[in-house]
Amino acid sequence: MENPCMIFLTPSLIAGDRSLTCLVAHEQIHAWFGNLVTNSSWEHQWLNEGFTTYMERCIGALMYGEAHRHFCGLNAWSSQLIPTVYEQFNPTHGLTKLVQTHSIEQDPNQAFSNIYYEKGQVFLFFLEKMFGVEEFYKYLRDYLKTFSRKSINSQQWKDHFVTFFQHKKEILDKIDFDLWMYSTGMPAIDPNYDDSFQKDCVEYCRKWAETKDDKVGEIGVETYKKFTPQQKEEFLHLLRQEEPLSTAKVEALTAKLHLENEHNCEIRHYWIRLCLKARWDPIVKIAHDYVLYYGRMKLVRYIYKDLFEWPQHAEETKKLFESNKPYMHAIAIRCIEHDMNAAAGAA
Repeated sequence: MENPCMIFLTPSLIAGDRSLTCLVAHEQIHAWFGNLVTNSSWEHQWLNEGFTTYMERCIGALMYGEAHRHFCGLNAWSSQLIPTVYEQFNPTHGLTKLVQTHSIEQDPNQAFSNIYYEKGQVFLFFLEKMFGVEEFYKYLRDYLKTFSRKSINSQQWKDHFVTFFQHKKEILDKIDFDLWMYSTGMPAIDPNYDDSFQKDCVEYCRKWAETKDDKVGEIGVETYKKFTPQQKEEFLHLLRQEEPLSTAKVEALTAKLHLENEHNCEIRHYWIRLCLKARWDPIVKIAHDYVLYYGRMKLVRYIYKDLFEWPQHAEETKKLFESNKPYMHAIAIRCIEHDMNAAAGAA
């Protein structure tokens, strides 16, 4: 949490492989985008999280290369933005707009999602490509200088942006701000990321998805061993987007890739969700232990949701959740309760 002068970090960031370094940078970046310049209300939260996510990726590019930045964008597009639009909401839902309108009854916690982060980041990435990185960085410096110690809304942001680039009118005229800011669903324009890092993930996913159960023993593990932690996450997420795997295939995957011994909480998260979708019974206890051990809402909310939607294990998961409430953050409790009630209503 990006508290001014005292950032709170969860121990889950210590993954053992330095794969979450950019997330630490994310919280530090909030000193500028979020604290120095603040959004005036939750409706304009993208000014906080979208800018910070954009700068986090830029720092990642300096550390690991531009191709890594593009891969992180692709990873977030498929593993965060698509599920938010199509699972948490729907493509025509008002809360998938970048700039939103909240009624007086709207609970900001229910409106909060990856839309602010990823749809905002994609918009800024698009603008960077339109104007060039050097010009865009000059704009960012002026933005911070102009609005330092102020709270602003999206219209103020747009007015400043257009004024700053008024000498580039031919480029400004090509940007449909209303489309980016007020349309529902996925971003209207594909960011055209470099997919060189993702191709291996897609190919390895296809092997596991398409190979018959009695032939999975022939699938090699060297490709997986060479993956970066982020590529392992992407592979498991892509595999979860396929039709549910058979329990036999899930068992083989778990054994061959030694996933039960995986200590990186992000990779473990995607493995658990993959197994829950396959309705593999041994994963239930592992999932229950996971949500008790980790308190980070990003990690536990959707595992709880998957468990609530599995009728045979919904009641025991509900009891586990109730017993764990005293140790959980109030916002996480409200969001998980919302998912629990939605699952019960759909049953």
